[in-house]
Amino acid sequence: MSLFDGDFDIEDATILGGIAGFAEESLREENRDLSELDPSEESVKSEADKEISLRRLRSTEPALFEYIVKLVVKHRKAWAEQRRQRELEAEQVSHEIEAMEKTESKLKG
Repeated sequence: MSLFDGDFDIEDATILGGIAGFAEESLREENRDLSELDPSEESVKSEADKEISLRRLRSTEPALFEYIVKLVVKHRKAWAEQRRQRELEAEQVSHEIEAMEKTESKLKG
């Protein structure tokens, strides 16, 4: 199964998680000023390399970058709706369990 056939699985979640992380980092890095970086720190150098790579991707493949961002936004909305639906269902189930417990206690007592 794949992401586009309507059956969402762990592989799809992994792919979209990577896309989401990439898109978020891209947006964050795009807004950061390179002059703030201290080139003496190794971790900062790798961050600068990432930023340069992300900017290069955005400038050389703007359609791909835009597609990834739109896909992430679309799926985040869908995930938020699914999460809310699961919360509502869990709330309904907890109410049903509570009602069953009350009924059970009345039958025992």
